[in-house]
Amino acid sequence: MLMTKPSDLLVRANLKQLRLPTIGAEFEKLAREATASNQTFEQYLLRLTEMEVAA
Repeated sequence: MLMTKPSDLLVRANLKQLRLPTIGAEFEKLAREATASNQTFEQYLLRLTEMEVAA
């Protein structure tokens, strides 16, 4: 089981308030994938926002 950091909980709460559920559901998984594939922050952010727009 993964331990959730306090900052992750705050990000999730902010995204809920902003009504961005897809980003809230996917940001941790995509962050791990971005790190593993050496993506830039901008590439990670683009992928997150593309998923939210497509939802």
